[in-house]
Amino acid sequence: MGAAADDPAVRAVILTGEGKAFSAGGDLSRFERDWDPREFRHDSHRLTQLITLVERLEKPTVAAINGVATGAGTQLALACDVRLIATGARFVYREGRLGIIPSEMWPA
Repeated sequence: MGAAADDPAVRAVILTGEGKAFSAGGDLSRFERDWDPREFRHDSHRLTQLITLVERLEKPTVAAINGVATGAGTQLALACDVRLIATGARFVYREGRLGIIPSEMWPA
């Protein structure tokens, strides 16, 4: 994202997924291990920084949502200026079932 911000040839950024998902979210097995709290916070801050980079990019950002978006994928889509959603694409909210806060969903 930083390179796109600095490159005058880049006029916009389009984010999309590959395959059946825009972003399937994080690997839930990460919640099965014991985290050092500092390590978990560090990883969570890295995710926050990524989302912030998209939000603050001074060029148009487009989320081309081609399939399922969940967890951090939903946050990424919402951080974009425009969201184009394919027929059949959907947003899945797993956080409530898992008892976690959406912004804490996916340590990067």
